[in-house]
Amino acid sequence: MNLHLIAPSGALPDISILDKGEAWFKKHGIVVNNLSCGQRQFQRFAGTDAERLNEINTISQLPTDSVVMSLRGGYGLSRLLKDVKWNDIASQVKKGLKIVGHSDFTAFNLALYAKTGASSFAGPMFTYDFCGDVSPFTWKHYQQSIEENKLDIEVLSSQDIVAPLGIDIEDKSVLWGGNLTMLTSLLGTPYLPSIQQVENGILFVEDVNEHPYRI
Repeated sequence: MNLHLIAPSGALPDISILDKGEAWFKKHGIVVNNLSCGQRQFQRFAGTDAERLNEINTISQLPTDSVVMSLRGGYGLSRLLKDVKWNDIASQVKKGLKIVGHSDFTAFNLALYAKTGASSFAGPMFTYDFCGDVSPFTWKHYQQSIEENKLDIEVLSSQDIVAPLGIDIEDKSVLWGGNLTMLTSLLGTPYLPSIQQVENGILFVEDVNEHPYRI
């Protein structure tokens, strides 16, 4: 597996942790490319807008067996969306390229689908999930998702549905959503999937301790 890092959002406060993530993947026979993106800093961002945008657009030139992973979240990706070469990136995704991230990276996940219909993974990020104590649960399901392009979930204690949901869930429904702040900030823009694109889909929300008045 060819793991390629990008840093499209916030700068990394402590670059020394990069070695831990690299060691983790090396132990599992995976080479980490573009690790130097974690050393960039411009104000609060991991590089200037131009640097970060160029890095995103070069995704379209990567080998199709690559996995592109966001270094971390934070803020900064949404300001780049209008200049991303969505169709070029989607073309590689449809040939097998996989792209993964969460938090601020939700802006990319949603925009890619909204603009092209191509899918990506809402999943772990390099510094957040692999530069410390790696969760066996995260690693197991990350591997399955990336290698088999699917995710098996077992519900040990299901909840009874007292009233019909009022919608039809297909065997294959669109799973969409992500970071709540990104979801709300993309409302009214061309980077949020349309009603038609997510019809009868399943919305998931990533957030904790958010006050209702902020939604």
